[in-house]
Amino acid sequence: MKIATLRGMRKFIKEYFSFTRSELRIIVILSVLILLSLLPRIFFPDSSLQNTLTAEDHAAIDSFIQSLEKISFEKSEPFKPIIESKPIPKPREFDPNQVTSVELDEMGFPPKITGNLMRYRKAGGKFKAKTDFKKLYGVSDSIFILWEKFIIIQEKEEIAEYEKVIMAQALVELNAVDSVGLLEVRGIGPYFAGKIIQYRNRLGGFLYMEQLMEIWGMDYARIEIIKNQISIDSVLLVKIDLNSISIEDLKKHPYVTARMAESIHKYLQFAGSFKSVDDLMQNRLLTEDEYSKLKPYLTVDE
Repeated sequence: MKIATLRGMRKFIKEYFSFTRSELRIIVILSVLILLSLLPRIFFPDSSLQNTLTAEDHAAIDSFIQSLEKISFEKSEPFKPIIESKPIPKPREFDPNQVTSVELDEMGFPPKITGNLMRYRKAGGKFKAKTDFKKLYGVSDSIFILWEKFIIIQEKEEIAEYEKVIMAQALVELNAVDSVGLLEVRGIGPYFAGKIIQYRNRLGGFLYMEQLMEIWGMDYARIEIIKNQISIDSVLLVKIDLNSISIEDLKKHPYVTARMAESIHKYLQFAGSFKSVDDLMQNRLLTEDEYSKLKPYLTVDE
């Protein structure tokens, strides 16, 4: 018990009677000043030197005392950083055709979906019903259920008129149009016009709209805009003749890997030629998925 008491006293003395190096320096200076002020009183008790401390000396002493009080206060009150709290999100009704990104941020809307919504509208997209919002890239079923009650769609007459204009436009054939003609499609600019033509040439033509997603940078929001403006004719596909194409050209096709090209090339060296496209599956040169994906682009000329 006595040992615990002694330890407590030592801790108390250490905390309240210890000084930093800067505090000790100030104490020494103050002690010297006090000593200098007392010397005249000791050696010249009746002299007028008793009042040698000037107003500046008193001010310096007061400043020192205030600094000690400040240091003592800072020791007793640890620093607590001030943390600014963000305003609490407040969901409210909004029209996805008109709401701003700032308003969505204030409502606590997911930033990524906000960006997709703004890009969709910038490209000319319109929301005709609440369910259209669910088609926006990044909107899962749980997110749609959470925000569905806040979605309102206005200007239905304007949207209906917009649909009539789109349907009245002549459809652009994706497998025949050039890059200049693609610029007539709302939602396709020079960048994607060039990329679509480049990929079509490598592929041999498009079979369905979703193949556009294989182009770098393409998104579902843009496809949703352009899908009613284009048509796809599979008759216009440029097919690969398995018996005449070189292994180097075969590897250039987006759906053909180096392994697949090597397997086809080795079979040609062994058998001399393909009798039909189905030889690829019958001889197990490709997997079922690889075959089904590539088959529309293949032919055999004997």
